[in-house]
Amino acid sequence: MHQQLCQELQRENVDLIVQSSLSAKERHLAAVASALWRHFFSFLKSQRMSQIVPPSQLADAAADFTLLAMDLPSTAPSDLQPQPVTSMIQLFGWDDIVWPQVVARYLSHFLQNSMLCEALSHSGCVSFQALTIRSWIRCILQMYIKKLYVPDDSFIDLNTEQAVEVKNILSKAQVEYLPIQEGPKKALVLFLEAVGITYGNLPTLSDKSALVTKSLEYLGEILKYIKPYLGKKISSAGLQLTYTIMGTLVKSWAQIFATSKAQKLLFRIIDCLLLPHTVLQQEKELPAPMLTAIQKSLPLYLQGMCIVCCQSQNPNAYLTQLLGNVIEQYIGRFLPASPHVLGLGQHPVLLALRNSATVPPMSSLKKCIVQVIRKSYFEFKGSLLPPRLASILAFILQLVKETNIDVSEVELLLPGVLKCLVLVSEPQDK
Repeated sequence: MHQQLCQELQRENVDLIVQSSLSAKERHLAAVASALWRHFFSFLKSQRMSQIVPPSQLADAAADFTLLAMDLPSTAPSDLQPQPVTSMIQLFGWDDIVWPQVVARYLSHFLQNSMLCEALSHSGCVSFQALTIRSWIRCILQMYIKKLYVPDDSFIDLNTEQAVEVKNILSKAQVEYLPIQEGPKKALVLFLEAVGITYGNLPTLSDKSALVTKSLEYLGEILKYIKPYLGKKISSAGLQLTYTIMGTLVKSWAQIFATSKAQKLLFRIIDCLLLPHTVLQQEKELPAPMLTAIQKSLPLYLQGMCIVCCQSQNPNAYLTQLLGNVIEQYIGRFLPASPHVLGLGQHPVLLALRNSATVPPMSSLKKCIVQVIRKSYFEFKGSLLPPRLASILAFILQLVKETNIDVSEVELLLPGVLKCLVLVSEPQDK
């Protein structure tokens, strides 16, 4: 009604009586809008973290108030001024404390409205695209948290014309669209891969630096989003989602993580997901769902970390040590009890070598694996042989079969292998 009034007031040859009547109607609409803000909005705002109001109704009402803020900005309360539209989207679309169901539905309304997106872009809010992508990522990562479940068909569709940054990244990576219909997880994996490809194709250092900054803005406090899955209440689906997405991130963004600006986040990801305190306590067993999630995604992490080690702007001894620690922990954890088990070839550390498309990082990863085996299994004193000797020897044999072992690597392993063969008495080991 307000838009119609504005159009009528802008027409030529409107006589004074009609103009006065239209102005009176406009004042009446403004009074109604002010009453809505005054009597209802405070309740709506208080329900952002409550589940009294169904999330869909809360999101729809918030979207309606956002449109009201766009059409009649002066009627919005003082705490939303001077940019009530931006303030509304911050409250219901970008704030990390709001339920994902509310955010997903609310931002879907927002992205489907070209006038609203245009108004926001003209308001000087330069980060609204990045903040929307961040919220989309959070909603997907938190989709399996109890009480926060978001149905697949409720997720934000970033294939719209309004999602300009997403379109630009997909275009530069030669990706046509995000497969939202195939599930949010697949869409997020493709987007993360597209960001990595785009970064690799950028021609100048200034462009690359800008994308590193923007990429970190997309992620926000990503480790906080996944923290509920790592607690005592285990969610198998949540852990699988977390480890797969974060593994894809480490591998696809390896060149980004090779920059000094992003490396701190990489360290935190590895410490949080692959080297938490429980992993470092060998006598403690990891929960089975977590171990399964790590086993399936470990090749992604190892390949990504190795690329970072090779391409790091500043050679980082700590990163190399971190890679060695991860290999050391999980070679042993995923070794079969018997060397005759057929699944040895599916060991995630071997899969990381087999599935690596880039030769230099693969060679570097192999060298690191050999060094870890020597240190962990063959640097023993006296006649006390390492545990599960037969399995580690079978692992080495599989490594030799699948890769081109360098002479220097043979020299690292052979003395230890021969020493074990001299001392061993178990027929299985022989």
